[in-house]
Amino acid sequence: MREEHTEKRLVLFADDDRDDLDLVCRALEPFESIELKPFLYGGQILTHIEKLGPSDRLPCLVILDINMPVVTGKDVLRRMRERPLLSSIPVVLFTTSSLDADMEYARLYNAHFITKPLHTGQMEIVVRQLVALCGAEVGQD
Repeated sequence: MREEHTEKRLVLFADDDRDDLDLVCRALEPFESIELKPFLYGGQILTHIEKLGPSDRLPCLVILDINMPVVTGKDVLRRMRERPLLSSIPVVLFTTSSLDADMEYARLYNAHFITKPLHTGQMEIVVRQLVALCGAEVGQD
């Protein structure tokens, strides 16, 4: 029999803004089918992702802030797409940016682009989009 935690869908999230990191973590708490693993820096999530092998549990979704110091969300996305094992995992560039160049980068690397909500009330809509991308049930558990 599989343990309960292995049945959860794994979501990785990297954002150097602690407030945004906490906001998304809290917003995903009601979804018991989701296990969120947060990272504060792009380098941390990149190290984690690059260690993944075929026998490891792969994430159903990776959420990346674009503007992180040293290793950006774009860097992580590009490296993921270079690895066959990770190339088909859904990725969201989750950012305050609305630049056409950033949206085009997401399209180029087959990633979703979601602008961070300005109001906490909009977060529920965004979280539902993220959960749906993960293939999990949108209704709260």
